[in-house]
Amino acid sequence: MPLYCGAMESPMQTTLTAQIDEDLEVRLSRLEAATGRSRDSIVAEALGGFVQSEEAFVAAVEAGRADVAAGRVVSHEAVVETFEQIIGRRR
Repeated sequence: MPLYCGAMESPMQTTLTAQIDEDLEVRLSRLEAATGRSRDSIVAEALGGFVQSEEAFVAAVEAGRADVAAGRVVSHEAVVETFEQIIGRRR
């Protein structure tokens, strides 16, 4: 089902159209009714949070790749040994 987020008042905002399944549309409508918030504000906040999370994930992956390229890695065996030492101390 198409989801339309209408034009906002701010000139810095834009319109987005997305396809969502009917179940999500029903849930969105319920949330809209329960909170008294507009569909636009709910979708914009949800999308903003998702994008922020994905950006953080991509940054973490890029940092990990840079660490590997720079040789800043730990072997699996060293991780297991350290883990076993920590667990052994707690037993």
